Amino acid sequence: MLRLLSIFCVLACALALPASANKPSKDAEKAWSEGAKTYKAGDMVTTRGHFGRACDGGHARACFNLGVMLTDGIGGAADLPAARQRLSRACDLGWAAGCYNFGNMAMEAKGGGRDDTQARMAHERACREGIAQACNSLAILLESGRGGRADLGRAKQLYQSACDGGANTACDNLRKVATGTPPAPPSTAGLSQADYRMGLDSFNRRLYPGAYQLLRPFADSGDTPSEYAVGWMLAYGEGTSRDYLEAARFLVRAARKGDKGAEEVLARIAPNIRQAEFVYMIDTQGPDMTSLQTFGYDVAVYCQYRGPHCSTWRQRYKKAENENNRRAFAEQMARAWEPLTRPRPGFGNDPRRSDETFSACIARQARTRGVTAGTTVLDFDCY
Repeated sequence: MLRLLSIFCVLACALALPASANKPSKDAEKAWSEGAKTYKAGDMVTTRGHFGRACDGGHARACFNLGVMLTDGIGGAADLPAARQRLSRACDLGWAAGCYNFGNMAMEAKGGGRDDTQARMAHERACREGIAQACNSLAILLESGRGGRADLGRAKQLYQSACDGGANTACDNLRKVATGTPPAPPSTAGLSQADYRMGLDSFNRRLYPGAYQLLRPFADSGDTPSEYAVGWMLAYGEGTSRDYLEAARFLVRAARKGDKGAEEVLARIAPNIRQAEFVYMIDTQGPDMTSLQTFGYDVAVYCQYRGPHCSTWRQRYKKAENENNRRAFAEQMARAWEPLTRPRPGFGNDPRRSDETFSACIARQARTRGVTAGTTVLDFDCY
């Protein structure tokens, strides 16, 4: 998405559609000028109000800047439906950057439902005015037949134009279209190469919720770039909730196929993965109950790592601590101490470990090498 432009930015001035832009009212021009002053002074709350009045009076650039402020939460809370409305208005008034941003929101169902027909028209206008990224987005829509008739020939032309204009993602898309390289194994039925490229494009543009939704099926099917992207988003909680174990599952798969970026992320988050493994081990297998001391240690580390059932395990330890008879304590452990989380599907089926489960594997590793040791791909042999 094109971001808030300086009031006197040359680029912003170049993104108007001169033939279709309506002349704003005098009140709108006045409100715009007042907004320019408060913007320069750093008063974004007041600037929002001035730009709102200017937009209502037909000032295209005010509508665009207000739309970006509403999108990013500048000068007040973010409001995606209102942002989408203002950007649509900017597009109608002839501001090409407004067309591009509105087209993206319509494609990605941000601030309202997905509307590929409107997205196609908006990107058509923005592309015509020289926004290379809009040409790439339009090509994706044309290639996949979203919002109208599919046109692979024109899609290729637009990818070339966008690539020549500096949109690197379009260059990648053009190569894939030219070679006919499938983006992922055939088990991703119902998803197209255009969906795949849109997902990678969204990831590169940091539009993580849409990227995760599009790329997760491809990652599940073994596509290496998707495995890296999905693993990265899971690791950092972008576009989905943070889950270090799930992130490790995808990143290890990508790293084993030679993805250096995945190896780097794995090394960076290895301590977090080890902590998550320890929490998972306690929740699925329980603490080491060979003695009260080992039980207390495991519970203390579990709580230090913010295990979700910390209070429950502390209560159980306190109850055990109050038992004076060590034999009664051991019998009680075997009888009443249950795992608190069911084992995860998709883990523990590696034939290299025979019948060893995922939780048993990480338990063995944690007991032998320590909780935080190991940062290379070889140290992730439980995945």
